Amino acid sequence: MGDDVPPSMWWLALAAGLLTLQGAFVAAEIAFLAIGVVKVRHLASEGRRSARMLSWLLADRGRLFSTVVVSITLLGYAAESLVTYIATWYGAALGMPYLHYVGLAAVIVVVVVLVEAFPVIAAIRAPETTAMALAPLASLAYVVFWPLITALTLISNGVLRLTGAVTQPSPTITEEEVISIIDESEVQEDEKSMLLRVLDFADRTVEEVMVPRRDMVCAREEDTIHEALGVMLDSRHSRLPVYRDRRDTIVGVLYNKDLLPFLVEGQGHLPVSEAMRPAHFVHEKRMVADLVKEFQDQNRVMALVTDEYGGTAGLVTMEDALEELVGEILDEEDIEEASTLALGDDSFLVPGNTATHELERDLSIVLPSGEYETVSGLLQSELGHIPKAGEEVLLASGVRLTVVEANARRVLSVQVTKPRATNGDEESADSAAEGEPT
Repeated sequence: MGDDVPPSMWWLALAAGLLTLQGAFVAAEIAFLAIGVVKVRHLASEGRRSARMLSWLLADRGRLFSTVVVSITLLGYAAESLVTYIATWYGAALGMPYLHYVGLAAVIVVVVVLVEAFPVIAAIRAPETTAMALAPLASLAYVVFWPLITALTLISNGVLRLTGAVTQPSPTITEEEVISIIDESEVQEDEKSMLLRVLDFADRTVEEVMVPRRDMVCAREEDTIHEALGVMLDSRHSRLPVYRDRRDTIVGVLYNKDLLPFLVEGQGHLPVSEAMRPAHFVHEKRMVADLVKEFQDQNRVMALVTDEYGGTAGLVTMEDALEELVGEILDEEDIEEASTLALGDDSFLVPGNTATHELERDLSIVLPSGEYETVSGLLQSELGHIPKAGEEVLLASGVRLTVVEANARRVLSVQVTKPRATNGDEESADSAAEGEPT
């Protein structure tokens, strides 16, 4: 370009076009970050061409975003250089040297408002539509800048290796993103609850779902078959662990169906050791998902749980494990003694041995975490002693726990009162110290 040839106004139109393209790539960057890969794959499976194109681009996110950044940088530099040249030329020709600064100021305003802010807002409000609309443009730049991006990638990887930085591919979609998708979906609440339980299921250990040793119904090794059957009838259990001397020493398991032949033959006076089966043991830190697979492979429905010292910590059944997925399972015997009883006014009566994570799940409340697993343990931790009937604890979340029944060793039943959704209660919950006894 000669300095004596005035710049054509088409050059200004070209600069506007470059800035428009820059804004499009800014919007594309935000939209590509916001849109979910799973959603794109679903749309691609429906035959949408732009979705298939976007799915191809997202397969290598590093190269894609490098392409977008390079495009934004080059387009911005070209547009700003062109506007600067036009303003400088006309400033010199008209004797207005300050026109150069006016041009720069105009470019800054346009870039900030129309090239940066507006595309970002538009992409955030409609990420799917924006991503689909700009996928062809991004694909074109992806191909055009392939050699440049390849060279930049090699240089970047070389620098990372020299600096000792280790790069690992991140998952396509994280668990937090899955939870967010479920929360924001239009599926029914009970379906959401089950989906969230499935995700939570993978993190559950046996000790979180087992029946504690103190609550186990057992038979003694010296008991007769008649006596063991009486325990089964009273407790309505079809299987009983058998212990020697104390419950920490389990020597076998009784099945009610194994006792029937002895009764038919008039041998009910024999000791249970004649009818019991070997006990199956699992460690308390075993993952529940692995336990379910083991139960399926070995056709088992119950196992004894051991602690780190080899002692008996409790027992776990297939039902205990499956309840983590589908919620409480009540059969014809359980209906009479459901674990949670609604009292009205957001109050519920629960057994003291109710697991804290189950209570949080079933009542949609927040309880503090600590070195305990049950509501009884939570109360003992907060109060610093074995609670007595009538004692209360107000938690920071606004949940009030009131001991209804207790003995010398533990809490038997607790009234749980959820915080009311009023300004007064919210202020009270905020001002209460966590776990402060009342």
